[in-house]
Amino acid sequence: MSSDVVRKLLERKDATISRTRVTTTRVTSSPGHTTTTIAASSTVTLSDRPVLVLHFGSRYTRAGFAGEDVPRLMLKTCVTEEADGSEKWLFDVTNSIERKALLYKFFQKLYNKQLLVKSPEHRVLLCKDYTSQDPFFEDAVHVLQDNYSVPEVMVSYSHELALYALGTDSALFVDCGDRTTHCIAVSKTYPIVKTLAFADKGASTVRRRLREMIEDGDALSEDDVEDIQVRACFACHPPEGVTSSDAPYDIGTRVLTVPGSARVCAADTLFTRDDDGASVQELVAHALNNAPIDDRKDLAQRIVLLGGTSHMRGFGYRLLQELQHEAQGEGEEGTTYGYLECPFPSNVIVWIGAAIASALPNFHHQHTD
Repeated sequence: MSSDVVRKLLERKDATISRTRVTTTRVTSSPGHTTTTIAASSTVTLSDRPVLVLHFGSRYTRAGFAGEDVPRLMLKTCVTEEADGSEKWLFDVTNSIERKALLYKFFQKLYNKQLLVKSPEHRVLLCKDYTSQDPFFEDAVHVLQDNYSVPEVMVSYSHELALYALGTDSALFVDCGDRTTHCIAVSKTYPIVKTLAFADKGASTVRRRLREMIEDGDALSEDDVEDIQVRACFACHPPEGVTSSDAPYDIGTRVLTVPGSARVCAADTLFTRDDDGASVQELVAHALNNAPIDDRKDLAQRIVLLGGTSHMRGFGYRLLQELQHEAQGEGEEGTTYGYLECPFPSNVIVWIGAAIASALPNFHHQHTD
């Protein structure tokens, strides 16, 4: 890494707290005279600017402003090297200096090419999962404040923010992302820490399994495998007596065949205990067993799916099936599982909740990092 990049990362820039609105001039003409009116200039404070909400995922980042109903952007959490076109994923980097350099480039693209806004004019809210890497967010805060003059950076836990989108104060969250799946119960807006359970499996595990089940799967790029997973695969099995057909997939140079068995079985790794960790239903059972006994029945019927992997077709139905089967095996047939009704897709619930919360008065006073 060049010394210039390191020097830029370590330089401190003064944050500009307010901006002056440009004055406007109106000229009106009538026979015999001309009247010129100049509007008085006014100061635009930070409270007049919407908060920039960033929800970092291990594969995709959602970005947008407070008060909006959908993210403006959903971009990969990586930086593409101009020299060879390779992608460097931000969560893969462990060295703090190198990570800050990548974050500097990531935010440069975000502000200057994607959002087209000035960084000193908007506060920033970062959504953080309970299992996220603390050093990553510490470096992100430093880069935003030191290099982009962001006047205020707030950090809040994603599951607490999701409650704003759900309109409730209690839920059992199942967050299935790209690399990890974790589960935690929140009761009366307070997270129950001892219910937290996680496993190192997610969409990346499904893609790895899918690649193994496709003939010549090594010829597929990671984006191709992800495309097949999203468009052709299911998390649940078809009814008895029904088989899934093979699906052709064009990779440009030739057409590969995605076996029907791969389409319905690749996601089985999420619901099976293996070397990557416990199954999703085991994580839910662990959370319920460690929740207060008076809250268990209510939480079992207030399950909320989060993360892009849970958006996979049939995921919710398969999870309920596995939970009921697990309950029968443990002699708990009376337990009823259900989902909390939510009008938003599972992969943007956290961002929408954060956009609602950060638009409320005095929110930043309670969530300043």
